[in-house]
Amino acid sequence: MRRFRKKVRRFVRLYWFWVSLGLVLTKVSVEAAYIERGYKAYGGEWLVLPVVMIVGYFVNEARMYLPDFIEEWREEKAYERRVTENRRRVQRERNSHLR
Repeated sequence: MRRFRKKVRRFVRLYWFWVSLGLVLTKVSVEAAYIERGYKAYGGEWLVLPVVMIVGYFVNEARMYLPDFIEEWREEKAYERRVTENRRRVQRERNSHLR
């Protein structure tokens, strides 16, 4: 039971924004569907919460790995700059006898 509570707390801490957003959007979409249809029915408007939760999962995962991606990108750019500068230097040295 203690492990379950710990998992629930972690879930709430990570996804509270997405759960709140999903609940609000689900309420709005269910009311809009009721107004449009004129009767209560179960349709795609009930899928708003699961879709928002899936989007929230991917956003949280992206936020977790984004610093690593940025660091790799910066290292790659620095490497490309060094390679370009070395190519220019070698080319100047090769062409120095022509001057």
